[in-house]
Amino acid sequence: MTGLLVFLISFAVLAVAELIWRARATDDSGQRLATNFLLGAVNIAIAAALPVSVLATAVFAGSQRIGLMNQVAFPAVAALLVTLLARTLTGYWVHRMVHARALLWRFHRVHHADREVDLSTALRNHPGELILMITALGGVALVLGAPPWAVAAIETAIATANLWSHANLRLTPALERILGRVLVTPGLHLVHHSASRAECDSNYGELLTLWDRLFGTFRELQPVARIGLGSASDAHADHLLRQLRSPFESR
Repeated sequence: MTGLLVFLISFAVLAVAELIWRARATDDSGQRLATNFLLGAVNIAIAAALPVSVLATAVFAGSQRIGLMNQVAFPAVAALLVTLLARTLTGYWVHRMVHARALLWRFHRVHHADREVDLSTALRNHPGELILMITALGGVALVLGAPPWAVAAIETAIATANLWSHANLRLTPALERILGRVLVTPGLHLVHHSASRAECDSNYGELLTLWDRLFGTFRELQPVARIGLGSASDAHADHLLRQLRSPFESR
């Protein structure tokens, strides 16, 4: 409940910030926003209905003494740091994999089909991708035996960072550079939403730029000529049902 409250407060604060410090003019049409928010609502409903979650897996691992941290005593700071690194590394590779594998890209392209990038884009994900991510992260939580409090804190931080990185915010170049040494910024993540596949296949990080820098997929700030997947997908980008069934359609 605390994590949800932090998420909602962060969303509200960033929504106000977008109105004051907007970086780009965006299409705020009702249909686009409705599609993004409804996709978010579908994902929340599915996540609530699933019998497992990343946090529930961590609680189970603790109760059964499963995983590394349930066998070896870790100081709290070390447990938090190791959990953070393991979680962000897993998120990086899952994100990279859904770009690289055609079958998985069918689900992830729903996120990239948005012709704009703003706060609502952070909510725009296909439920199939949500299930993949929960499965991968749950497996890591089980093997690691991460303490539930660390899992909850880091998942909340990453969910908030996901809002921040998609927010249509105007930051000074100096602030983007300083923050971007460690954290994913709106400008850096905008490059990831470029319609150019070479630019899109970069900056996979959710919270940290560390893994992109380490594995050679980091791109510095640069102008983005076009956002989305290109004109072929524009016609149906704002249609909820078409987006939900698009992974199962022949292309």
